Amino acid sequence: MKKSVLLVALVLAVVFSGCVDNPFGGCNGTYEIKDLSVTPAPDCLEFEANNCNDGVLVVTNDCQETIFLCGVEIPAATIRYYGENKNNGRSVPGGTTLEIILHADGSASLEKTSGNYAKYIPKKEQQLSITCDYKGKPITIAYLKVKKS
Repeated sequence: MKKSVLLVALVLAVVFSGCVDNPFGGCNGTYEIKDLSVTPAPDCLEFEANNCNDGVLVVTNDCQETIFLCGVEIPAATIRYYGENKNNGRSVPGGTTLEIILHADGSASLEKTSGNYAKYIPKKEQQLSITCDYKGKPITIAYLKVKKS
């Protein structure tokens, strides 16, 4: 009995520590995106922060064609719908989930994520930004990644 209780406690500690996806659902991130800005704001791309699991961007492409930002493909949505990306049992707008990754050499890249789980979690509050080509013109995506209060 004592071993079973210890085993259950250990499994719960690992799950809630953020080391593995939480099979019980819910948002378990400790960081979030604030002050998201996209300059200039493109007409047919919508950028939103999903702060459930350490903050990612959800980009919905309402253009009539596939768009590439920093080499990342953002397919055109034929209709706006809910449920393509699972958000621990809740539906979020269909779109491409992305985040800015800061590398050890100081360079940044825009990368797809696995659903709403962030790959990049800073050790402290951090301003992230990247400038990409959008239809032959520069577009800057910037946000602050902060510890949730």
